[in-house]
Amino acid sequence: MADGWAKAHGAALGERERRARLAAQRSGKPWTLHADEQTRAVLADCPKREVGAATAAKYRRAYDNLRATGQTPLEAATTRAHWDFLRTATRYCVEQDVRAWRASSERARERGDIASAQRRTERAFRLAAVLDEMFLQSHRQTWTHKAAEMKAAGTRPVSKSKRSTGAPAPDLAIGVLLGRQERVLERHAERLAVLALTGCRPAELRAGVSLRVGRTAKGRRVLHATLHGAKWNGTNRGQQARGLAFPADKGAAAELAARVEAKGGHWTMATTEADVRSLNRALKAGAGISCYSFRHQQGSELKAAVSSGTMSAEEAAAAMGHASTASLAFYGSRSKARGGRKLRARASEPVRTVPVSFAAKAAARAARAARFGATPRPAARPPAAPRAAMSKPVGPLARGPKPPGR
Repeated sequence: MADGWAKAHGAALGERERRARLAAQRSGKPWTLHADEQTRAVLADCPKREVGAATAAKYRRAYDNLRATGQTPLEAATTRAHWDFLRTATRYCVEQDVRAWRASSERARERGDIASAQRRTERAFRLAAVLDEMFLQSHRQTWTHKAAEMKAAGTRPVSKSKRSTGAPAPDLAIGVLLGRQERVLERHAERLAVLALTGCRPAELRAGVSLRVGRTAKGRRVLHATLHGAKWNGTNRGQQARGLAFPADKGAAAELAARVEAKGGHWTMATTEADVRSLNRALKAGAGISCYSFRHQQGSELKAAVSSGTMSAEEAAAAMGHASTASLAFYGSRSKARGGRKLRARASEPVRTVPVSFAAKAAARAARAARFGATPRPAARPPAAPRAAMSKPVGPLARGPKPPGR
């Protein structure tokens, strides 16, 4: 644990250890047994979380960086989103380490090495105390407190959200790569057109985009794109696949359709991880945007289309590959819509309709009231009483053995 964290919570750590030692004097047992009771109480309020290996590795890197600098997650956070990530990563890793120290203590006790077991129990106790103070206690500091301090000081957090970047329209997107090396333009022109037209995720580009050219009953050329959802979990998240259709009589859609026709009228565009990295570098150098910026721009266009009534919320969700109409709220901004984009979308899974506007929410409440009558809502569960704080001596922590596998 970083010395900075021990200093930040030194008073609370000292008080928790004092209580454990007083309890040990009354019981005649080692104080670490009473400290472990506090540790188990903290873990009971912090249930295990199952995350993937890649996510766990990402959390561990962020956690190790924080410990190396001695900063707490709140001190290191620069934006609300950054704080959310650092908080989640630190909470997950500290909880994992507490459980690892307790498990190694049990193994030491089974070997008969009581001194080592007590040192490991003390490590788990101190980490659990910091976990409790930083993330579980009612008096914990959050981004709200830091934002208020920044506002009082007259500073504003720098937003790094891709929602605030506007991507060019499909017909102008290729201009972002103009001035780059000619081989960059040749390599990415088709991928950039697909990104701008569909607003797909980079992971969906890597999964392969199936392109086909068809004709309407009146003979108009139409470009069809089939995308495999990156968020599909087999049950209630994302779409397994979605199809988008664009009129291909002019602009970027017409140029992409011509290339597909030159390949026989049907073509699956392959993209590697190296392609995505290369395209991201070119976009950042050319316009300060990324592949994902086109997805937020698509969200802006769809929000405007839903507001104007030219597209339903369900079709907009299908175009984005969402399982719910509520998900579009997290993409783009209607004020950044440029208009002029036409498409039709169809998804493989049904879209859940969730009220998101004030009017829709009011209508949903009225419908529930009419359906269930005046049944009162169940009383809210009272907030849990704050747990008495744990603690640790002021000053640097004692050096000792590392938990297994570290």
